Amino acid sequence: MSPFYRPRSNPDGWAVTFQCLDPGTVSAVEVRRFNGLNWEAFIEASGITEFSKSPSRGAPSGRAGGRAGGGGSQLAVPREALGGPHPWLCSAAETPPHARQTLVLNGYRPVGGRLDVAGALLTLHNETANIWSHLGALGCVVLTRTTLTTRTTLTTLTTLTLTLTTLTTLTLTTLTLTLTLTTLALALALALILALALTLTLILTLT
Repeated sequence: MSPFYRPRSNPDGWAVTFQCLDPGTVSAVEVRRFNGLNWEAFIEASGITEFSKSPSRGAPSGRAGGRAGGGGSQLAVPREALGGPHPWLCSAAETPPHARQTLVLNGYRPVGGRLDVAGALLTLHNETANIWSHLGALGCVVLTRTTLTTRTTLTTLTTLTLTLTTLTTLTLTTLTLTLTLTTLALALALALILALALTLTLILTLT
C-alpha cells in the first residue's frame, strides 16, 4: 500500500492513503460512496478533483487535502477506507483509549453499542481474527480434554472388565475343583462301604 501516488483519474493532483496520515493531520473527513463500476463518470461528476487543487496560486501544489474555497484541511475518501462496508464501525478517535490498539486506526466495534457479544462474533471488525482464534483454541482444549477423559474412562472400563473376567474364571475353577474333590470323596465312601459289605459276607460264610 502506497502512502501517496498520482492517480490516473486526476493526474494534476496526488492521492493520499487515508490510513497513512498521522492523527491530527486533517480536521475533518468527508465520506463519499465511490462508484467503481462507472468510475470515470463518477470522477467527472463528483468534482473530487477539486480537492487536490490549491486554494490559491501561491499555495504549494502538493498540498494534499486542501479544499478550494474552504478553510482548513479536509479529505474526501471512500466509505470503505473507514472500515469497509460496515458504517457502524468506529475509528480510533471514536474509540475509548482503553480499547485502542497501536497503529490500528479503523474497524473498531462500538463499546456498549449496537454490536453486542453475539454481534461481535458474527461481524467483521479488527478483532474478528483475535476472537475466533481464541474460540478455536478453546474448542481444541475442550475437545482434547473430552477425548482424554473418554480414553481414560474406556481404559478404566476395560480394566474392570478384565478384572471381572479373571475373578469369574477363578470362581469357576474353584467350583470345578470342589466338585472334583466331592466326587472323589463319594467314590472313596462307596468303595469303603463295598469293602465292609464283602468282609461281612465272608465272615458269615465262614461261620
